Amino acid sequence: MRVRLRFILAISCAAAVLAIAAACGGSSSNKTIDNGGQIAKDTPSVSASAAAKATPTPQPSAVSVYGVPPVLGGNVTAVAPGWAKSVKQSATRTTNKLNPSGVCADVTYVPPATSNLWFRMAVDGQEVTSKLTVIGHDTAQSGQTPVVAKGTICYAPADGLPAGIHSAAVSVQNPQDPSAAIVQTVSWKFEVTP
Repeated sequence: MRVRLRFILAISCAAAVLAIAAACGGSSSNKTIDNGGQIAKDTPSVSASAAAKATPTPQPSAVSVYGVPPVLGGNVTAVAPGWAKSVKQSATRTTNKLNPSGVCADVTYVPPATSNLWFRMAVDGQEVTSKLTVIGHDTAQSGQTPVVAKGTICYAPADGLPAGIHSAAVSVQNPQDPSAAIVQTVSWKFEVTP
């Protein structure tokens, strides 16, 4: 009697598992993604009074606002303002060209990047390379190891950057062969406040 009861119970469990698998589409793919639109359509809307009593939506994470943090190293070792950092507008202007501020990157002159010409910068999608202030540029002749191993490149418009979230990117690219692959790109976002 016990063996027969166990056998019936095992058959019932197997039938239930097969029924659930069939109801879910019978495959191992993620149907939640496929059915997401239909689920949203079938979900009843919440009244304004119920929404007011609901748990408030958390603020967006830094990644959703600023993207992923930059990967530093190689020829670009630091950036300022830093990823997801907030700075005053005055910090995006330069009053002293020997001690620049603004949107900056610390760079190294190790091969393949052997001069300032290897570094390009864009801010808010606009190329600003020709407007950079460069400190610690090399003085070696072409083909020789640079005298200075490090430098800082900065972009600082006269009025500073307007308040808001800004994007910046520094790329390392062979100036003699623009069709060559880009050696490194570092991009990040930051906020400017009044």
